[in-house]
Amino acid sequence: MVKIAILGAGVMGSALTVPLATNNHEINLWGTELDTDIIEEIRKTGFHPRLNLRIPKNVETFSVDQLDLALKDRQIVVLGISSEAVKIIAKRLAPHLRKDVIIVTVAKGLETEPTGKILTMPEVIESEISKEFRGKIPIVAIGGPSIAKEVAQEIPTAVTFASKNIKAAELCQKIFSTPKYRVEITTDVKSVELCAALKNVYAIAVGICDGLKKRNNLETMNNTKALVFTYAVKEMSKIIQTLGGKTETVMGLAGIGDLDVTCKGGRNAFFGEILGSGMTSTQALDEMKKRKQTVEGYPTTQKAYELGRILQKEDKLNIENDLPLLKELYAVLYEDKPADKAIKSFLKKLQPPKGS
Repeated sequence: MVKIAILGAGVMGSALTVPLATNNHEINLWGTELDTDIIEEIRKTGFHPRLNLRIPKNVETFSVDQLDLALKDRQIVVLGISSEAVKIIAKRLAPHLRKDVIIVTVAKGLETEPTGKILTMPEVIESEISKEFRGKIPIVAIGGPSIAKEVAQEIPTAVTFASKNIKAAELCQKIFSTPKYRVEITTDVKSVELCAALKNVYAIAVGICDGLKKRNNLETMNNTKALVFTYAVKEMSKIIQTLGGKTETVMGLAGIGDLDVTCKGGRNAFFGEILGSGMTSTQALDEMKKRKQTVEGYPTTQKAYELGRILQKEDKLNIENDLPLLKELYAVLYEDKPADKAIKSFLKKLQPPKGS
């Protein structure tokens, strides 16, 4: 039995209690300020209101003012929070860390430093760890196709655990793996984290096709969706290769797998759909706020574009030629270019095959 703390009682943090409880681990579930109602509901009824599922019996809940209790004697700390909250929660976590703790993160996104440097989520966490433990506390990132409700319902799922510390990844693989929740491991952290962030960006582009289909009263628009999906994979691979990552990671669970499941539903794809229906990015964001939903792909698109500009300045790639889909998506989100015009511009940029 391993003692585990999960920080964040949202859908993914809470969903992970299921495979961990299946393996009979001792789990503390701590809620942030945004999770107060969830923690209260679990304490009253045993059910998670957003997952509509009973939380396992071997899970103890902790409110926002009980972080020290939630972390007491824990061997594994899971950050089950969104990318926007990682820096804040990592800063709170730092004083409680010991050298024999492993941090696991589910957050998917990128962070920009004041210097302009783009950081992945493990790098953000590392920056908040005290110098005493920096580089000594392993960080394991979870990537791959993993819809929280399906994890909670024990629908067969396979994910990738990435860490520079392969022993930590192997240990977490044993701790989390069940017959229904399978875990692959890799040391290619950069690729897994970039895939995790970029798939949210490109899911917006694929979602735009669904909006255009409805707007134009078309029965299907699968050819266009397949085209956009293919170029999404190409551009993710181009960025990751340029930064020294592995193409095989993009072609696996962390890349194509996560992109595919994200395009089939969720907030980013829906955000793209309402953009395709004719809304501006401001109108679409207002609509998402009404639904109390954040869109991680929106700020990540700006960070990905900035990353592309940095690589272009270093003569490592050309945005116009290498990242035409990202360029057009950026124009839709940040320059108010209509989505239908962006798709037309993207099509014009496609190069015919050599020899044609």
